[in-house]
Amino acid sequence: MASYRLNVDLFKTIAIGTFVVAGAAAISYSLVFKNQNLAMSLVFFLGYAGIIFEECLAFNKSGIALLMAVTLWTIHSLGAASPDVAVEQLSKSSKEVGEIIYFLLGAMTIVKIVDAHQGLKLVTDLITTRNPRLLLWVVGGITFVLSSVLDNLTSTILMVSLLQKLALDTEQRKSLGAIVIIAANAGGAWSPIGDVTTTMLWMDGRISTLKTMQVLFLPSVISLAVPLALMSSLRILGKGTKEREPLLTSQQMALLTLEEMAPQGKLVFGVGIGTLLFVPIFKSLTRLPPYLGMLFGLGVLWILTDAIHCDDLQRQKLKVPQALPRVDTQGILFFLGILLSVGR
Repeated sequence: MASYRLNVDLFKTIAIGTFVVAGAAAISYSLVFKNQNLAMSLVFFLGYAGIIFEECLAFNKSGIALLMAVTLWTIHSLGAASPDVAVEQLSKSSKEVGEIIYFLLGAMTIVKIVDAHQGLKLVTDLITTRNPRLLLWVVGGITFVLSSVLDNLTSTILMVSLLQKLALDTEQRKSLGAIVIIAANAGGAWSPIGDVTTTMLWMDGRISTLKTMQVLFLPSVISLAVPLALMSSLRILGKGTKEREPLLTSQQMALLTLEEMAPQGKLVFGVGIGTLLFVPIFKSLTRLPPYLGMLFGLGVLWILTDAIHCDDLQRQKLKVPQALPRVDTQGILFFLGILLSVGR
């Protein structure tokens, strides 16, 4: 154990030393002025390597992304013909990135409010089948629909959490987990608010809502249906079980209904999902940036939860201020660092 710890610490020390030396060399004025693209490529490579090997280095990827973004813009500023040019480009990039961050912050908060009221239980309660093949399609279908409204990561976390509540064996959980990943990516592709990349293009005005849905819906369905059909035909889920043998017992299915929905949970779920769906409509009606529509929806849900829980002290934990600490701030800061890094 001591030898292993020594090796890990040595590896971390070498990694930090390499990054510091490379960073110091990269921001050297003479080197940057002559080889700006090489210096930025070196920092970008080291930064992404740190993100990829996050678990080995025990460094948080959000911190690495932020350091990478600042270093890249510093190099760009030193190598620019005039500092004013770099500042102007940074201001433009910050404006675009800020809109995306506002959008994600609003969307994640809305999802957390709905989740605090156990509103998403309405979705998970749809899973009542015990048939292995049918369960595969049900989980894939629910994830596909959820991911078109929520972001891919939130949909994946929700469905994986659901799978953990079922007493499945390791192979079954892996098979269903693989379908969740495929379905989340397929579902997020055809909706302008289902994936961060699609949302960025939509907010920048490069794609339209209806055209994106019309063109990408069928390919997205096919990209999910093919893996589902293959896994069903190969009987990957539940190897060695008979086709009519229940995959889930009644006790296992009961685990899905243990958590009770909070008061007015259905109302909060309906309004929350409605505000997310209203964002494209808001953009079409007002021609304003989508993040304003998301913030409008968050404001509506905030006032609603304040109103329905105002008289009960035990429900104070269901209000927005208590949901805010559960928002994935680390993930938002990671996106901020990555978007600023590639925003030049």
